[in-house]
Amino acid sequence: MGYTIWALFVVVRILLCLWPMNGYIHPDEFFQNTEPLAGDIIGLNVVRTWDFNSTRPIRSVFFPYITSGLTMKVLQYADAVGIMPLSPYTLLVFPRLMMAMLSLLCIDYPIYTICKLLEMKAEICLTIFASSYVTLVYYTRTFSNSYETMAFSLLLLLVVDSRLDQFKSTPSKNTEGRPNHAFWIGVFIVEATFNRVTFPCFALIPFIFWLTGSAFEFGVHAIREVTSNCLALLPGCLTMLVSNVLIDSIYYGTLDSAVLTNPQLLYRSLNFDLLFKNVTVTPLNCLLYNLDMHNLARHGFNSRITHALFNLPMLCLPLVICFVSEVFSLVRGRFQTTSTGFAGSSSRAFFALCFVTPLFLVSIVPHHEPRFIVPLLVPLVLLYAEFVMSGAFIPNVPWIIWNVLGCIMFGFVHQGGVIPSIMHTHSLVSQPAQTPIQYHFVYYHTYMPPRHLALYNQSVSSVLSVNKPTLKPGELSNTMTIHDLMGADRLVLSSTVNNLLSSKHTPVPRLFKKEVYVFAPASLDPVFCRLGVKHNFKLVKSFFPHISMEDLPEFMPAYTCVAEPHRSFRNQKSLQKWQTMFSLNMYKAEMVQIVPHIEDPVM
Repeated sequence: MGYTIWALFVVVRILLCLWPMNGYIHPDEFFQNTEPLAGDIIGLNVVRTWDFNSTRPIRSVFFPYITSGLTMKVLQYADAVGIMPLSPYTLLVFPRLMMAMLSLLCIDYPIYTICKLLEMKAEICLTIFASSYVTLVYYTRTFSNSYETMAFSLLLLLVVDSRLDQFKSTPSKNTEGRPNHAFWIGVFIVEATFNRVTFPCFALIPFIFWLTGSAFEFGVHAIREVTSNCLALLPGCLTMLVSNVLIDSIYYGTLDSAVLTNPQLLYRSLNFDLLFKNVTVTPLNCLLYNLDMHNLARHGFNSRITHALFNLPMLCLPLVICFVSEVFSLVRGRFQTTSTGFAGSSSRAFFALCFVTPLFLVSIVPHHEPRFIVPLLVPLVLLYAEFVMSGAFIPNVPWIIWNVLGCIMFGFVHQGGVIPSIMHTHSLVSQPAQTPIQYHFVYYHTYMPPRHLALYNQSVSSVLSVNKPTLKPGELSNTMTIHDLMGADRLVLSSTVNNLLSSKHTPVPRLFKKEVYVFAPASLDPVFCRLGVKHNFKLVKSFFPHISMEDLPEFMPAYTCVAEPHRSFRNQKSLQKWQTMFSLNMYKAEMVQIVPHIEDPVM
């Protein structure tokens, strides 16, 4: 069957982008990429997080702009000429399609070429890689970690290709026949470091292996080899260093582009302030930020064994079991004389170091998330792909089960109601209405809603026209405001809803009416089932499936819904019970109507 199974999983990768998967892994998927770019390019109302602050930004814009930014430019042009209307669906899907195409070019292809160079079974490695839920879910999302994996894979390819003789059983000291790839290695190392400051942890072993070249012993030859390779790196490193610093400095406004385009002005401006005060070096800012423990405390501390014991098995448990088994076998001395183990194969030892060393270095930082180590899938696949095959070019049962569960959980279920709900707000606001509505959408105990998927941009002319006395209601468009309460307590929710419903705290523009909706996990439904003193909540829509790990649903909940008795769990049918537990609910908040008591007239 060869590459047929791999090709089928590539088709699945594309189809899952088009579906699309509504699972929401982490806010950085949007807020470090598509969210700010949609504001810059399309002009939508978005939220720019602290990563992009103008005083000390830590995110480089190079990778986001050449991927998602280019995609949005194409979508904007297609919408302008009438080829394809801009919609929340296209804004979600097309950046993911771009990531899927890049993963094929920058991860699948390097794996294939490495296997061919080292005479490994490329079809097996590609099949296992393509069938991993990390590939299907993480690598098709606009994470900086996905870009990091691409750069890591390309770096491995360049190192293996340039140092192929070192992987042979009888290495030759004459390496003049192999390309050195110094320029491109310098390009990828610098560019990937601007993308994520953790990339040197992944690049350390490949870089050292490439840097030493054919020097097997320390001496004059080794010093000459290392010096020559360092000098060869400079053109690529300097090219990307200068390019990224200029791009980021212009983007964040610390450097005026007019200075760069005017030679005379540039010559007059060449001074200490221009070189050291008017440039933005995002990796340096990011490093300084993460060296401050007070900053890391805001994101939460984890045990330094979290990656090894929890995150890595969660990503690729069958491959981790293979690695642990080989380590135990190595300790017992089984592979000391064979050519298949770490001790007998230079290529296996190299990929094992490329796996272990980054895992150890990244674990030093006390804040751990699974996506931080997704690049480690590549060396694990190169090491153990054949161990998780059934023998007929089909992955074995444990591998299939693990990745099906992972794809369902992180591709569709985890925070799976947030994206459909934000798209639904667009459909509500874009509806024509005889009386325009001022919508307020409150998100409670969910991940940050990506505002650009609401495709909302209240034009200045529409806002100003509200004050025109001759304006008619039908000439106005609906407005919307999103309020993100994150994990706030019930008092904050109640206070926010009261203020939004109150005309005193949130005045309604002339000719408008107001509607307030709250999105919350179904596991918190008892909070919204109570009859309130000032306001009540009416369930209007549910987005299934949705599960929040911070608010896990109770199995067989026994509460009674006082506000709407038919919503009580025991009154639901079998299929409805699953939806009752695993959904993101949309509630309409309404003021309690107090009916005055009228006494009977005296006869």
